Amino acid sequence: MIKRTCAGLMSAVLLLNVLGCNNSKVRASAPPPPPVVEVAPVVQRTVPVIGEWVGTTEGYVNAQIQPQVSGYLIRQDYREGAYVKKGRVLFEIDPRPFQAALDQAKGQLAQEEAQVANADLNVKRDIPEAEAHAIPQGQLDTDTQSLRGAKAAVEADQAAVEQAQLNLGYTRVVSLVDGIAGITTVQVGNLVGPSAVLTSVSQVNPIKVYFPISEQEYLRMADGGAQHNVDWLTHASRIQLQMILADGGAAQRTPSTRAALPGSRRRMAAVVAK
Repeated sequence: MIKRTCAGLMSAVLLLNVLGCNNSKVRASAPPPPPVVEVAPVVQRTVPVIGEWVGTTEGYVNAQIQPQVSGYLIRQDYREGAYVKKGRVLFEIDPRPFQAALDQAKGQLAQEEAQVANADLNVKRDIPEAEAHAIPQGQLDTDTQSLRGAKAAVEADQAAVEQAQLNLGYTRVVSLVDGIAGITTVQVGNLVGPSAVLTSVSQVNPIKVYFPISEQEYLRMADGGAQHNVDWLTHASRIQLQMILADGGAAQRTPSTRAALPGSRRRMAAVVAK
């Protein structure tokens, strides 16, 4: 009896263990709960295409400052990187040779004016004498031609004086535009001439911003033949742009006019006014 009772208890324990294992297997094989999915209604609307590019600024006008006369540079009258106004003197060339040329031209003019006065007196004196047949008519004609030649010489000398005055003024090299003056390429004491570039002045209001675009963007912008498409290369002013500065802030004014540059360069140009 004791053996049978022990055997019965062992069978019950084994049965319970088997049932426990089966229950754990059932719990492990149960499927997970369904995931939570957010559902939104489908809405048809226009979505803007936004792109970002790295641009480089360039002066709206980059004027190369070159002298119009040759001479030795005696002074630099501006600070590199400073803002200069149109007409501001940037360099000075030794004016002494040009002042001497002006004085010489004025002296030549005075001499020719004296010749005109003398020739005019001769003609006035010859007219009544020629009418009275006191002198040959040929002498009056000769004096008349001399007067005309003297007047022509005066006009030529007047032009020479004006040119000498211009050359003397050109010894003061001035800025042609308002903008930022660049680094000088010469030094005081150098012999400069019309072929030398002394510096440059860049107009920065407004200023140009160039940024490259990819070939895919270029082709998409140029695809104006399809229906409802716009040729952005010819309607670049309709593109909305915003310029972000290096410090992360936006420019106070948005670009006013734009232009697309076709060809291998594939660049866009934007003009920003302060």
